[in-house]
Amino acid sequence: MVEVLEPQPESVVLRYRLRFRWKPVGDAAYYELRVANSEGDLTWQGQASSPTAQLPPELPLQPGNYFVWVRAYLHDGRTIKSEPVPFTIAR
Repeated sequence: MVEVLEPQPESVVLRYRLRFRWKPVGDAAYYELRVANSEGDLTWQGQASSPTAQLPPELPLQPGNYFVWVRAYLHDGRTIKSEPVPFTIAR
C-alpha cells in the first residue's frame, strides 16, 4: 500500500501551503494522484514521477473538505494505491 505522508489525515491546511508527499514505492514507474471533494466528485487528477506533488496554482480549490488518493503504477503493470486521506482547506 502507498502511504501518504502529507497532508496528514484530518489536517487543516491553507490552499497555498498544500502539498502532497508519500513514501516512495520501489518499482514505481509513476504515481497518479486524485483529489475529490466531500461529495466524492473528482476535483483534480495529476501524475508525478517522484513522491511529491502540488496542485496547479490556477486550480480554484475552494475551502472545504477533500480526500486524496495516490496510486503507484509499477514497471510490471501492477498498481498499488493508498487509502483515501481526508483533509480540509482552511477558510
